[in-house]
Amino acid sequence: MVGKFTLKDIKEALVKSIIAFNPDYFKPFLFDDKVQCDATSKNAFYKLFKMMVCSAKAESVGKLKLTIEETDDPRKKLYCFYDEVHLHSRLNIDVIENEDSIWIEILPF
Repeated sequence: MVGKFTLKDIKEALVKSIIAFNPDYFKPFLFDDKVQCDATSKNAFYKLFKMMVCSAKAESVGKLKLTIEETDDPRKKLYCFYDEVHLHSRLNIDVIENEDSIWIEILPF
């Protein structure tokens, strides 16, 4: 898929796929040319993403809620997904947005 989605579409799909515990929903967006990731390939990133979303589902109680935290870099945001009972987030993702691309990194537990 070459440039089919907007950056807004991509970010919304990322969030929706995590909140719904449905990593497959994000897969077509991941392969858009505007998306860059921290893995050796997008297929490798997807495998890790899927594993992390499934792990978050297994470790969560209730629904997830997104909190976006600022960082020292004004382009970089930390997407933190919290469940209904735990004090610590269930999943964290670094997102760096440029004019025409978005970079995504999954942070370890």
